[in-house]
Amino acid sequence: MALQNMKLNAKRNVLVALGGSIGILSVLLMLSLGNGITNYMNDEINSSMDPLLVDITKPSEEAKGMQGPEAMMLPGETFTAADIETIRNIPNVDYVETITSISGKSTTVYADQTVSLTQLTTLTDAFAKETITAGAFPEDKEILLPVKTASKLSGNDSPESLVGKSIHLYINEMDAKHKPVTLEQEVTISGIYESTDPRAQMQPTGYLPAQTLEQMYADKGITIGPIQVNAFATDMKYVNDINATAVDAGFSGSQSAKIMERITTYVNMATIVLSGIAGISLLVSGIMILVVLYISVVERTKEIGILRAIGARKKDIKRIFFSESALLGVFSGIFAVLFAIVISYVLNIFLDNAFGVKLINLSGYYVLFGIVVSTLISIIAGLMPSSKAAKLDPMESLRYE
Repeated sequence: MALQNMKLNAKRNVLVALGGSIGILSVLLMLSLGNGITNYMNDEINSSMDPLLVDITKPSEEAKGMQGPEAMMLPGETFTAADIETIRNIPNVDYVETITSISGKSTTVYADQTVSLTQLTTLTDAFAKETITAGAFPEDKEILLPVKTASKLSGNDSPESLVGKSIHLYINEMDAKHKPVTLEQEVTISGIYESTDPRAQMQPTGYLPAQTLEQMYADKGITIGPIQVNAFATDMKYVNDINATAVDAGFSGSQSAKIMERITTYVNMATIVLSGIAGISLLVSGIMILVVLYISVVERTKEIGILRAIGARKKDIKRIFFSESALLGVFSGIFAVLFAIVISYVLNIFLDNAFGVKLINLSGYYVLFGIVVSTLISIIAGLMPSSKAAKLDPMESLRYE
């Protein structure tokens, strides 16, 4: 009978360990998915821009009292020389670049073709050089055009054929007396680029050196200033500090950092909520362990009486059941980790084949977390049954049938 009870108890413990591992497995997969998505988004952003870059703008008075997307859509003020020097003197800033951008005022003309540019921007080191499909970076009185614009200017012929050709660039502006004036400059197409950003493809942008744009305005007696300053950190660990210092100085911090922070917050919120829902199964597994140990105490009452009769102390009995609950937690955690590794591997293969990305990132920290949490829950669940077993009366336990 005792042997039969031992076998039954062993089977029951195995089932409890497997059942408990389901809860840990669910939590591990949710955390790994959230971690994988966050890392994927960080990698995508860093691949499209320099990770040491902090893009800083100067908010207008109207934008200072607003928050959210509306504030981001409002045009900012131009930077003064003092503003640029303030940013340059921020600790751990290696060097700075200024960006001057003209929105919706630029037109390019070649032969009988006329194409407008949504943006005309000065070129900086932050530009992704690998996007240039033909030609090279522009120098003085040269311009870099997007593929679609070059294609239209060439009459839908090969856009690369325009490299080295001269075109006319016109900018519609207002002079110091608020009268309309047209700025004109003959520029040479130095190269053609194709952006991988869908938003950039929707808004064709031409790039030219700062001195070329500034000279066009100076010829008409108009002063133009930069609307963005790029501060490059000496090390990635200083990027957030530079961004925070710029905000404290009254500037708008990195827009990409703000967007990334919001996306990361949303992903973390979703991960926590899903992990919390999955964590309900941890509570269920704790209750299962509690019930199993109580049943075990009842079934082994006579054994407890014999142990007490031959000299076992209360704390010895307590340690037996306490150790059993702890081992259940450890094995539940180990099972969960093994299942998580296998499932993560299979899911990543599927995601890689289907979408070309692996989103399940099961780190060593999560493996340790799963085992520790599983053990703690089991230990807590085993406190009451082990105390009950220790308090049993030896004489009554020996007479128990």
